[in-house]
Amino acid sequence: MSCGLPGRVDSLGPQHRTGTGASVEIRYSKVCAAAWGRIWHSKIGDAIEVSVPGTRPHRIVVRNTADTGVYRFTPMVGGPDRTDVRLCFIPAGGAGRKCFHS
Repeated sequence: MSCGLPGRVDSLGPQHRTGTGASVEIRYSKVCAAAWGRIWHSKIGDAIEVSVPGTRPHRIVVRNTADTGVYRFTPMVGGPDRTDVRLCFIPAGGAGRKCFHS
């Protein structure tokens, strides 16, 4: 659906740099009425989850070295309300989860 093309997507709030050096961001497309998370500068085993109230979180895990050098995106969560989007960073090993809200 090309939801992430320029002019169709916005960042919801600032980019966040985690304590491990990874960066995360909440993305939103008004055209697609969907939000998703992205991570970069990550380590193998890092994960992010994106959710909105009433839905299960959608997660991606950085699985290999190739994943650490590119943007990785969660599946999209639907909903026209962009104020209740939550993105959580889970570092490799699982300790120290950090969540951000739109």
